[in-house]
Amino acid sequence: MRSVPARRDPKFILQNALDFSQRDLHKTFQEWGKKYNSGIVHATAICKHFVAVNDLDIAEELFEHGATVYNDRPDSAVAKMIGWAGYNIALFPYGETTAVIGHLLYLLAEHPEVQKKAQEELDQYIGPPAPGSVPDAISEDDDYKGYLLPKGAVIWGNIWALTHDESKYSDPYTFKPERFLDEDGKLNEDSRVLAYGFGRRICVGKAVGSSTMWLVIACFLACFNIGLSKDEKGRPIPIKGDLIDKGGIT
Repeated sequence: MRSVPARRDPKFILQNALDFSQRDLHKTFQEWGKKYNSGIVHATAICKHFVAVNDLDIAEELFEHGATVYNDRPDSAVAKMIGWAGYNIALFPYGETTAVIGHLLYLLAEHPEVQKKAQEELDQYIGPPAPGSVPDAISEDDDYKGYLLPKGAVIWGNIWALTHDESKYSDPYTFKPERFLDEDGKLNEDSRVLAYGFGRRICVGKAVGSSTMWLVIACFLACFNIGLSKDEKGRPIPIKGDLIDKGGIT
């Protein structure tokens, strides 16, 4: 068996720890996957193994079909190192719903053409209105397609990479909700919400969460026009940089 690919040769003692970025860890792992042309990447930090899964087929095979091996809980020291210390399994600094609403408002303000299209569709049904993945641990050594996945390693389904997979989605970094519609304008089969996670530790509130977000989004679109703030001359003020999400993992 061989080790899964690492970003580079680890340094003495710290190993790959300096390569980790708590804020953009998901993007770091995605970049490593592209560099090594692998849907699964590996690193070590302070004598601990980390495995990130950037491919949906691999994620489903490991976390769901291999649930007895890949759904253990990482120790608290590891969670602290990667920025997840003090988080409850289901309740993080703020919930999934709050995080999604933040993204919703940001994207609607940045893409008024998408907002208008959604509002027109809502108007057809309700009329115009009056004036919204947890890290796991490997419980035993396992061989996955020639890769050694060691016991005790933290394994993480990289939702960012899964939802920005260029082999599955054309132009994945562009906000295009219509990519989830078929030729008849109905929802296509790509309906799985990956943010709920996988396997035995999948979010138990996923049904409530999805229903709540449908209602929240529909109400926002039916009752408000979300747009950019304007300066004293009435000119739109561009949003500086990307939306920074500091929580919302369940």
